[in-house]
Amino acid sequence: MKTDYLQPPRSALKHPLVRNLAWCIFSPPLVDVRHIQSATISSSHTRSDETLPLSAAPDNGMTPQDCAWLESLDESPEPLEQWMKQCPSSRLGFQFEYYWQFWWQRRSPHLEHRFNIQLHQNGKTLGEVDAVSWNPNTGELVHSELAVKFYLGIESDKLPREKRADSRYSWVGPQAIDRLDLKWHQLVDKQLQRLHPAAKSTDRICSAAITLPAHWQVEKLTTQLIMRGRLFYPARGMPGKELPAYLHPLHLRGRWLKLQELTSMPPTYWVLLARHQWLSPQAVPLSNKSDAISTGALHDLLTTHFASHQQPVQVIRLAPSANHWREQERLFVVPNQWPSIT
Repeated sequence: MKTDYLQPPRSALKHPLVRNLAWCIFSPPLVDVRHIQSATISSSHTRSDETLPLSAAPDNGMTPQDCAWLESLDESPEPLEQWMKQCPSSRLGFQFEYYWQFWWQRRSPHLEHRFNIQLHQNGKTLGEVDAVSWNPNTGELVHSELAVKFYLGIESDKLPREKRADSRYSWVGPQAIDRLDLKWHQLVDKQLQRLHPAAKSTDRICSAAITLPAHWQVEKLTTQLIMRGRLFYPARGMPGKELPAYLHPLHLRGRWLKLQELTSMPPTYWVLLARHQWLSPQAVPLSNKSDAISTGALHDLLTTHFASHQQPVQVIRLAPSANHWREQERLFVVPNQWPSIT
């Protein structure tokens, strides 16, 4: 059975929400969890004075059963459509979590799941965990933290001093507000540790901080980081030795270029992407050419856009293939003054 749902030129899955679901679950990780200390926490062997270790669960691999299930959902996507309508926000982070919640509840029905759980201790709110899943057969509790991010690589000395990473290159969001290195340390040193400081009880893990169903008898705690996204490299390239060690070697890549550099691109057609289209590969029917614009038209459109809006725009470069324009490359086009104007 074919499993190239996530590969250009186009996905074998027709429905955009099903394509997004497959991308969220099975696209390459953005970071390599092998750089997180690998261990498990056993409640029966943990002393209150121990520094609790962190474990990283492996990423899922697509099985033939997963393929068949996705194909069936693609033919009848109503459950996913109804589920995503309930998502409380259009922000990609919330959307990403909702896709995973749908997947867990329908592909892992033998587990019991709870999502977005507030942590409290001594009357204070400590924070939130994205998801916990309990296996009634083994007593294992899996704590999952999720993130989807898109970063552009830039020489650090071109950023304001307060926005630079402690390295030659920085990976920043399109508006240069957040950074990959800060997000990595927040997830590993804080978010993934949310349950650990409270794991001092031998009869129930984390009983002081998290309220779990009474019948969840926890024997082991495992923590996993699920991070997807794409890194956009400068159009002129970036030395490989400058990359953070914790990046996954198969992470998705794109390029970014300034508006003035767009005219040097070879003649082709483009599609501007709305934020909800940043996830899975796009397929544009040849018959719907109104969605595809020339390089000159894209330059004119973005010139007008950047005159009043400074946020970079994600686009795809197209190439004809059979009855579709296929996605050949994904890029960010930024204002000529970026990032100094952010």
